[in-house]
Amino acid sequence: MFCYQCGGQVPADASFCHQCGAPQALVEARPPLGAPIPADPYPAPGETAWRPPSPLSVAPVGNYILAPDEYISPHDRSAMRALQSTGELNRLVQTFVGKYAKPWLESSFLGNGVKVGPDQFPMLYRLAGEVGEIFCLTRLPDIYAVNLYNTPLAIARGTRSATIGTDTESFVVLDARLLARLGDPRLTMEQLRRDPICFLLAAELSHVALGHALWLGIAMWISLRGPSGITGIFSRPLIMPLIFWARQAVLSADRGVVLATGMVEEFRNALLSTLVAVPRLVPLVNVDAYLRQVEGRNESIGRFLEGFSSTQPYISRRLSALDEFVKGLSYPYLREKIEVFIQERGRA
Repeated sequence: MFCYQCGGQVPADASFCHQCGAPQALVEARPPLGAPIPADPYPAPGETAWRPPSPLSVAPVGNYILAPDEYISPHDRSAMRALQSTGELNRLVQTFVGKYAKPWLESSFLGNGVKVGPDQFPMLYRLAGEVGEIFCLTRLPDIYAVNLYNTPLAIARGTRSATIGTDTESFVVLDARLLARLGDPRLTMEQLRRDPICFLLAAELSHVALGHALWLGIAMWISLRGPSGITGIFSRPLIMPLIFWARQAVLSADRGVVLATGMVEEFRNALLSTLVAVPRLVPLVNVDAYLRQVEGRNESIGRFLEGFSSTQPYISRRLSALDEFVKGLSYPYLREKIEVFIQERGRA
């Protein structure tokens, strides 16, 4: 078959075109690219409805839609509004990232990594297409498997993956050292869907759907080229709200992970393994007791110090926010909607 957008040849079972990234599934049921998504049905009093920076990020697949406003973290929502309200600065940032930062960063990955596609890590590419459909992406971003220690992207070395780009064009980087299981000839797609690799993909593709790529790119550029240390932070008014927002964006991406995969306990254990460093210790950690231990610190000096640490929130905050989301009313409703879509697509 051929891509309806660029005309390139794509496999019959492909979810996205590997040349232009356009979605191939249920094309006849999709509105034109760029059709607006549903606005936030519950905006706060006095606020306009929130939507991603660009309506190009998501579009319905048939009767199914997972709109970003259905799962975005409230703190992410308010922090994103603050960044978007910068007006001319917002447009200047987008131009800078599109013309300079994104091409410079992407070229380093192209030279030091492998671009995932139907002929490079095909199972990973297929999984990315499936997750991209769950988030209703109108374009699957380019995905690179990279040894992050061979790149200048220091900020991604601790996170193991990254999303970079603009509102309308972005790419994803995955740490190649975490993809070892793809070399197992016995690996099946069902096993891959249950593998922690899926957590990485779901987190980054949810960033894309939520319109995070532009400001994540700025945060990474600042970490590489911008001012450093406390002096640098206070010398640049943009940096503090940007760093604050980046931490809230992670909480939204965590929500995207459990929605796309349904593996709440497994994802929580993955977060705990980064906390204790030794996976075999994870079963010994009482999560409820741990959250009680750090509860006071989360609300006092810990929150203040977290603001000067990095763009990543504390693991304790991620676990607490994830627990709150999963126990809320929206998670079972959204997860049931996704399960129905997955069954309709024949992936059950």
